[in-house]
Amino acid sequence: RGDENYQITSSDIPNTAIVPEADVTQSAGVVYQRGGRQHIRFSADWFETRKSGELDYLGAQDVIDYESYLPGRVIRAPASPGDSYGVGPIEYVLTGNINLAWRRSENWNFAFDYGIKDILGGNLDFYARYVYFQRYDVEVVPHAPVVDELRDPDTASLDLVPHRINIGGGWQNHRFGFGVEERYFSSRVIPASQQALQGSNHIDAYDPVDAYIKGNLAFWDRTTARKPRLTAELRVNNLLNRPLPKFPTDPSGTGVEAYGDWRGQVYSFSFILSY
Repeated sequence: RGDENYQITSSDIPNTAIVPEADVTQSAGVVYQRGGRQHIRFSADWFETRKSGELDYLGAQDVIDYESYLPGRVIRAPASPGDSYGVGPIEYVLTGNINLAWRRSENWNFAFDYGIKDILGGNLDFYARYVYFQRYDVEVVPHAPVVDELRDPDTASLDLVPHRINIGGGWQNHRFGFGVEERYFSSRVIPASQQALQGSNHIDAYDPVDAYIKGNLAFWDRTTARKPRLTAELRVNNLLNRPLPKFPTDPSGTGVEAYGDWRGQVYSFSFILSY
């Protein structure tokens, strides 16, 4: 019925036809490493997953989007005489779990590590991780259109970010250490039904920076490895206090895409006692 916007009622219904999913995953990878005092390690892995009967939850918007393929889950009022739409407004929606027809996904994982021992009395380490989703295609129910959840999604609940990168480095010796880490989440496309409220067709990229400093608080003479060690660490997540990306329809109700932590900048202090 066009771009109408109104309140409806929805409730979950049990699905006694749920069956176990079938899953086949194949992968291939390569690893290169070498070095002594200076060491380097690189790995690349490819994964492909094919599923049938994957368990999924259909929310109210999902049920409405697939109304023609899910008879009986959308209850409408009778159409008024002369109504140009031919169908009445929605009164009730039945949500719940279903088995998806099938899903096929492909992704690449890359990892790089580099370290130097005995530099300025400690060890220096760098790392990088990159995850790239090349494909994520889903057929919700048999004979429905195949949905490209990366480029033209029908739901935002999958949290599919095409590119994720973690980069970090740090230095430490037996008494002191520090490090910096950066996480990058690329922009991602959202469903057409959410784009008007968003003001665009995507959620912006986000790249918070975390930092930490730690030190050994056990000032007694550790001449043997058996003596205890007390370490304190101060960590600041989102050091630069970068604002979280706007996402008004996020299920959390915060109005932002939080990627697991909607609090923004966070300070934490911890103690570790080891023997």
